[in-house]
Amino acid sequence: MRRKMDNTVGDNVKRLRIRNGWIQAEMATKLKISIPAYSKIETGLTEINIARLHRLSDIFNVGPSEILFRPEELVKQPLGIEAEELKTKISGRDTEIVELQRKLISLYEIVLGMIKKI
Repeated sequence: MRRKMDNTVGDNVKRLRIRNGWIQAEMATKLKISIPAYSKIETGLTEINIARLHRLSDIFNVGPSEILFRPEELVKQPLGIEAEELKTKISGRDTEIVELQRKLISLYEIVLGMIKKI
């Protein structure tokens, strides 16, 4: 019995093509390849190289990970308000770090002064 190969890339390319309302011929034109060559990408008979991965990412306006991994494997990135909250927290931590560095330098100078007096 023949085992079916994983075709995550092909399935994702097909899903993204359909989501955009394009037919295989349109995708083949966008990639500057023949329709049969494009069909082989979707069916998993041809693997894509890095250059083609980046071209597909540009065409679909998605990151390479959305082409390479199954949707359930993708880690959802914080969006909108969550991202802004994280930026604010990071900015606050940066301010804290600068203040702690100032205190450390001040303490170092005090200790250095005390050592010189000894």
